[in-house]
Amino acid sequence: MSKLNDKKVRFAEILVASGLNANKVLNAIGFPSCIGFVWQSAPSDGNAFGRKPDDDYRISFLNPEHSKGEGVFEGADQKRNVGMYDRAFFQYDEKKNKRWGEGGILTIGRCEIRVYTFDGYASSWKNVPWRIDFIYSDGTSNSAIGGDSRGGTSSQPRPSPIPPNYFNARPAWFFDYYENGKTIIPPAREWRMPKFLAKN
Repeated sequence: MSKLNDKKVRFAEILVASGLNANKVLNAIGFPSCIGFVWQSAPSDGNAFGRKPDDDYRISFLNPEHSKGEGVFEGADQKRNVGMYDRAFFQYDEKKNKRWGEGGILTIGRCEIRVYTFDGYASSWKNVPWRIDFIYSDGTSNSAIGGDSRGGTSSQPRPSPIPPNYFNARPAWFFDYYENGKTIIPPAREWRMPKFLAKN
């Protein structure tokens, strides 16, 4: 972190403590906002997808200031079968009024990104470690890692024979969720977390 940015954050903390609006103060000092992120799973050996996880993932958010409980990102696959690929990309979309970034859901220090494994469609489930690269309004990035390598037997194995359109089912057809780590959105690399943004 640069000394100049540290001084800016200290000044912002004083201004916010005096009663000024936090978002306006952050904008005034040039504090970068989070506008999206890329979630990527670690390679997983010995499965049908080859170097990809053998089950599906849900990426969700919990931000007390912007949501009533936990919400789910739509992601790259509208059925949220993120594990069928090896990454998922979430970006602020002004045209669709999805307020992920720029003062929306992705509040630094407040918003918690949560990862879950879906248990469904097969005889077993598996968690794999992951990495999130957060993208900021100044063009920089910062990363967080999480997750583990646990696995187990599915609560309801895949039926045989497989019904038509089985793999195109909506998320409600999945059976159980297994927590696979979470992270609070960090500030951009050259900035420290302002005290008033730190999650209580």
